[in-house]
Amino acid sequence: MNEHKILHVMILDKFLAPYIDFVDEHFGRAEHHYVFITSPKYLYGLTPEHKVEFLHTNDDIFMTLLAYMQEAEKIILHGLWREKVDMLLYFHPKLLKKMFLVYLGW
Repeated sequence: MNEHKILHVMILDKFLAPYIDFVDEHFGRAEHHYVFITSPKYLYGLTPEHKVEFLHTNDDIFMTLLAYMQEAEKIILHGLWREKVDMLLYFHPKLLKKMFLVYLGW
């Protein structure tokens, strides 16, 4: 993950595959890492070609996601919908300095 500067944390939703396509087309993939907080599933147009990562266990969230957040220059949180992610932010408030909250399709 350390080669990526921008971490996107999201849940699976119908707006996110087109969003990833848009960002990749207009800004490139090199600096972006997309993480879905769910078990692996490809719905709403999301395909393995999107090269996203799925995190859903406690270790995934409290260890892997935390490490990704600490390494990233910017964190784009696509909603506040998972209690575990909210807890992570609560116990690591320094992460909020590089956090952006984005809602798509609301």
